[in-house]
Amino acid sequence: MPTPPDLPRWISPAQYRALARVIAAIEGMAVPYQVSGGLAGNLHGSRWPVEDIDLDVPSDALAALADLFRTWPGAAVQGPSRYRDDEFELDLLEITLEGVEFDISGADDAVVRTPGGARHALAIDLSASVIRPLGALALRVLPLEELLRYKRLLGRRADLADLERLA
Repeated sequence: MPTPPDLPRWISPAQYRALARVIAAIEGMAVPYQVSGGLAGNLHGSRWPVEDIDLDVPSDALAALADLFRTWPGAAVQGPSRYRDDEFELDLLEITLEGVEFDISGADDAVVRTPGGARHALAIDLSASVIRPLGALALRVLPLEELLRYKRLLGRRADLADLERLA
């Protein structure tokens, strides 16, 4: 897919092209998905630099997606495996395509941790995603209210200040 001339500054042409390829593959497999993380914030009106692209899919689709992406020349694939850090616990497939990093998370049992260590299930509902345009793409995106909910749980004050002005 060619890069549109009016691409926002916060996403690079390489990120856009890689995103278009990955979304086409996911949709081609009839796997429900949604954009989450910083890119979702930008699609709702923020202007953060996109460092990686976060997507949510059903957990049982991760293995098939990994198998597909492993056939792509030049793609680096890790997982899927259970990921845990101070903020999240979830099934995760990591891919790098043309230098662009993707974190593809299983939506079914994702957990967020508060700064105090409390665990909260995210209860991701892929059917509730909203459509947002990006160039020629019509992307399924985590609703702003849900993005705010998990950012509040994480306690990310800088993220919240930016997102709450959009709500």
